[in-house]
Amino acid sequence: MGSKTSVSSEYVPSGEGLPPWLFDALCEPTHHAPMMVLHPTELHRQRTLERLHRHGASVSPQHHLTLNSLVRLLHVDLRLPVLLDDEASTFMALHGKCVDAAEKTALPFLYTPGVGAWTLTKTRRLQQLHGELMQLRDPFKWQGDPGAAVFHEHCLEVEAAAGGTLPVLITIHVLEALRKASDPPFHLSEVAGMIVLDMAPDFT
Repeated sequence: MGSKTSVSSEYVPSGEGLPPWLFDALCEPTHHAPMMVLHPTELHRQRTLERLHRHGASVSPQHHLTLNSLVRLLHVDLRLPVLLDDEASTFMALHGKCVDAAEKTALPFLYTPGVGAWTLTKTRRLQQLHGELMQLRDPFKWQGDPGAAVFHEHCLEVEAAAGGTLPVLITIHVLEALRKASDPPFHLSEVAGMIVLDMAPDFT
């Protein structure tokens, strides 16, 4: 089955959050095939659903998602290993691996064996860098990597040992599973298309 992608730049009235034609179409769901709408934030999603309800529209909440919630649903649909939500235990497992890697000179930009000790703060900073890089298309294609690629391998090892999925890697695993899937996941199989609203930049 073929697919078609279109991008438009349109006027959106202040306070409405989406083009008038789209809101009108969402108010009449029986006049078109089921569509999924990806909202930029959970607050935008909630306010859009409230507007639709006020106009008497019959709304399917599962067709109104944010990118994060869609990824979580697809993680379940694709039957990937359970999400590892125990941040403290997974962090300490990663810290232990970082200590071992540092002593074996696998992190030369951050630590010299015999000079001080590898600290929890260093592991946390490396974790934060890795998390930022995971949002890029090619996270490790850059020079001077202080250890994010090594940390990534440790993440995969922790996942394998725990039999689960780290939250920071959920998007990568979902994308890999989608590429290999012969049939669309449940939450995508019941819609004819997807409308992705403009995503505001995240400065947090």
